[in-house]
Amino acid sequence: MANAPWGWDDHDDGSALQKGLLATDPAKLVERYFDGTGNFSLTYISNGYL
Repeated sequence: MANAPWGWDDHDDGSALQKGLLATDPAKLVERYFDGTGNFSLTYISNGYL
């Protein structure tokens, strides 16, 4: 069963990562999943889902 990008959810994330974050705020998702990978901006120049 497929979901739209704003419906994607990894159910074991708890409330820290809301449903659809992969589309709406991928930088936040990467920051949470891969803590310690370095510094990068969480500010977007463009995001078609926002």
